[in-house]
Amino acid sequence: MSMTIEGPGAIPEKKQPKPHDVEDVAAEIHLVHDDVLNGVKPPSEKLLEELRSDVSRLEFYPTYQEYSSGAAPTLGVLTESARRAGASLDSLITRWQKQGTGINELAEEIKMSRLLAGRAEAIKWSIKDYVRTLIMFHNIKGLSHGGTRDMTERIVKIDHERRHAHESLLQTLGVMTTTILKAAEEDLLEGHTIIEWTPGMPAGAMMKNPSAIVIFSPKTLMNRDYVRDWAMAADFDEQLRDVATFTPAIGANEVKK
Repeated sequence: MSMTIEGPGAIPEKKQPKPHDVEDVAAEIHLVHDDVLNGVKPPSEKLLEELRSDVSRLEFYPTYQEYSSGAAPTLGVLTESARRAGASLDSLITRWQKQGTGINELAEEIKMSRLLAGRAEAIKWSIKDYVRTLIMFHNIKGLSHGGTRDMTERIVKIDHERRHAHESLLQTLGVMTTTILKAAEEDLLEGHTIIEWTPGMPAGAMMKNPSAIVIFSPKTLMNRDYVRDWAMAADFDEQLRDVATFTPAIGANEVKK
């Protein structure tokens, strides 16, 4: 039997709008990241600290800290959770097939397994696409003051892409949550504990238990602002770790997860 653990409660909605400069920092980090990895700009501890300082002044910094410390579900945690759930499903499917159960009778279980097999990469792609549209929208808006009709049409187009990317990210995360909850409800995740994560729960520490499977709770996924901040945190963390890897005196020691 699998069991499910729910988080401590609802996530408080933020009362203040996000700061307008978060996309500026995102654009800066991506530019530096690409320049460092392509050899255009030499990496240094000073450069890395400047980027970290910029991030620390943003309103969503607590979410970034939660992510980078491993308290929030990281991409690594979600990848491992999907792997554990998928392995459990595959083990059952193999056992039932050996016992004579036909493919058609296992169609639902096979579908779940396939959804989980590609889930981590789908989430990573959704984050990158979402952040890309945020940066593009921000850059185009910055060029639009007193602009032409063509510029206005471009803003409308990229705004539509931004909203679509946000929705796709929510749906991609939602597929993992609903698939694993359904599998647990049908007793397909034997020996596993399903942890429905909400802010304040230590996701990384919980994953040290090999039977744990951490997913975003449905309640967490309903908070669009939180998911936005989480995606930005995941992207920033990955970009900064890449830069740190190329930075003398830091290198691979900086990469903790």
